[in-house]
Amino acid sequence: MSVKLKYHQATFDLLDEEPILSVAALQEIEKCERRCGAPLPASLREWYSLEGAEEKLTLYEGQWAPTSLKQLLKAWRKRPLRGICVYWRERSNSVLLQPDGSQDPPMYDYNWEKPQWRPFSEFVWETVLDRLTNTRTYSVWQSQQAGRFGPAQLDFLRERFREAPDERPRQGRDPRTLEDFIWWLYRFYSRTVSLQVTAEADAARMECSAWWDISADTAAELYEVLKRVWPLVGDPLQLSVDPHSHKPEAGEVLERLRKEFTPEFVVDLTGVSSWKGFVAAFNEGFCRHVGGKWGGDNWNAFDDYLSWPEEKQYRLVFRGWRRCRGLGTENRRNVRSCCSANRRQVEVVYD
Repeated sequence: MSVKLKYHQATFDLLDEEPILSVAALQEIEKCERRCGAPLPASLREWYSLEGAEEKLTLYEGQWAPTSLKQLLKAWRKRPLRGICVYWRERSNSVLLQPDGSQDPPMYDYNWEKPQWRPFSEFVWETVLDRLTNTRTYSVWQSQQAGRFGPAQLDFLRERFREAPDERPRQGRDPRTLEDFIWWLYRFYSRTVSLQVTAEADAARMECSAWWDISADTAAELYEVLKRVWPLVGDPLQLSVDPHSHKPEAGEVLERLRKEFTPEFVVDLTGVSSWKGFVAAFNEGFCRHVGGKWGGDNWNAFDDYLSWPEEKQYRLVFRGWRRCRGLGTENRRNVRSCCSANRRQVEVVYD
């Protein structure tokens, strides 16, 4: 049953969902209110009477989670003066609701250097936003030096994902240099995916250095989102598995995409029985795509051609290498030596 909300509509706008009333939860709440003779504050009552109320506030695979409805009602019957624990974090940290007679009572979070007070509805909105935009189960990230972000990437993400509200720019201090610096944070999300981009400048005005954090609820969803943004992130080969993630599938996704997006040149040696035939096959399968023509008599030139492709990494396949009669022992050794010297750029397959 859908329901109109007074306190939590902004949260469901974030979720892009219709709120559904849980009849069973509402009955439990009404039963408790009759027994203790005191109604729950309206904001608290509204939230806990909805389907999925607890799940929507659960972060980091349960490390941060709300108090269950059963626990909440038990605490409400006692109504301790110091507050009611509505949200707990790992290591027994908690956020307390302080009943003050208002319909949207304040939450007291003493886990910060300066204790924070905010209405329950605001706390719910912020927690749901964190759930949507923070790192999901399967995640990869990129260093600042490798990433790029600017107007084109910003438009692309805004057309395909929802953007979280953010204060920009932000100011902080580099823990290594102790120097103050300014950054622009952009957060995008869907129900199953989160993308965070930290840029060195206003991306709406210019392209600049940035670093990306991309995550998803499943490995399949991580693959799909990475496939869409792969050409946009700067140097995608510098994406790596989030060091805080313990999901090997994320690394498997990256390896799969690297293979799919790596340009491939095929030198077909099938039926080649002479040195002249090898030179022709190399020119046809590789040199004509990158420009130029190898004469076959200068190995320094062969080595130079291997560095000509604009791609930072590519794959060079010598098809029929093992059965090729046009290559003697010395020439095979020279080919391998040149390819090995360019191994940072070229992945060689001797088929």
